[in-house]
Amino acid sequence: MIVLDLDGTLTESGEGITKSVQYALEKLGVSAPELEPLKVFVGPPLLEQFMKYAGFDKETAQKGIEYYRERYSEKVYPGVENTLAELKRRGYRMAVASAKPTFYVTQIMDHFNLSRYFEVIAGTDLNGPKVTKSQVIEEALERMSL
Repeated sequence: MIVLDLDGTLTESGEGITKSVQYALEKLGVSAPELEPLKVFVGPPLLEQFMKYAGFDKETAQKGIEYYRERYSEKVYPGVENTLAELKRRGYRMAVASAKPTFYVTQIMDHFNLSRYFEVIAGTDLNGPKVTKSQVIEEALERMSL
C-alpha cells in the first residue's frame, strides 16, 4: 500500500503555486514582487495561508483563492508515469491524499492521465468537514479497507 501526495510528489507545483498566489495578492492590492517569500503557500491550505500571510479575513481570503484558481497550472515530474505503471504492475495498491479539494485533485489526475494507477483519490472538502491532511489520509485508508 502506497499513499502519495499530489503537489510536490507527483506534480511540480511550486512555481505554479507561487505565481498564482502572486497574481491573487496583486489583484487584491497586496504587492508581492518576489516569489521566494510566497513559498510558504506550498503545502498548507490556501484559505489559512492567505489569512495568515496577508492578514485577510475569511471572505477576502476566499476571493484570493478564486483569483489563484484563475491562474494556477502545474506539470507532472519526469518519470512519474513510468514509476506509477511499474508500481501498479508489481501489484501495489495506491492512493493519492492531497490537501487540495477532491474536485481539483481528480481534475489534475485525469488531465495528466494518472487516475488509472490509483485505487483511491482523496482530497479535502470545499465546505468541510474533511479539511485537514490527516483527515484526508484517514479517508483514503478507510476507502481501501485499511
